[in-house]
Amino acid sequence: MIKHFSIKQGSILTSLLLFSFILLTSCVQGSFKGLYSYYDRSIKEKPEIFINTKNLDTINGKFSKLENYVFIINGNDLKKCLKENDKSFIYIWGAKCSSKICYPLELIDNHCKKNNVSLFIVAEYYDSENMSYDYELDKNILAIDTKHYNTNLTSKYLNLFLKDIDNNLNYDNIPERYLYFEKDKYIKSYESIYDYNDEK
Repeated sequence: MIKHFSIKQGSILTSLLLFSFILLTSCVQGSFKGLYSYYDRSIKEKPEIFINTKNLDTINGKFSKLENYVFIINGNDLKKCLKENDKSFIYIWGAKCSSKICYPLELIDNHCKKNNVSLFIVAEYYDSENMSYDYELDKNILAIDTKHYNTNLTSKYLNLFLKDIDNNLNYDNIPERYLYFEKDKYIKSYESIYDYNDEK
């Protein structure tokens, strides 16, 4: 038996399809959590800028700037660095983020230096174009080792990455991108880096 759709039903279906298309194209721009890592594509496009820390004999524990490279790390790598700093921010950086709180990386870095806080910029996903830009930063941009976590789903590897740093962290429940730590202990998150000012 053939079912006939009314004009109203067809209109609803068209609206749903249009909404799905908009949502999908927005996701491609990297503005939502739950995306893929784009690891394979980025490594293929610009393999020369990515360094997996497993391939280095030694590396500065604080990830001091080493030319224009992106270090591929896991949460345990970063936890060691956090322990060496009294106060730190992990900024979950969306390369294509266009929100009003997605400030230029240099401004974030300068604000942290002004407040004597170490800054670790962790890319939410891979983007070879934006990652290859030579930002004026004290430390290299960090990328999550998706192979280590065996998943390309952003929400999954971000959660696993942060749990390696602090078992109480669950990125799904943190709407903010600026995560403040004292040593390797998570303290709180901020919507804007400018919400934090060292009063000590």
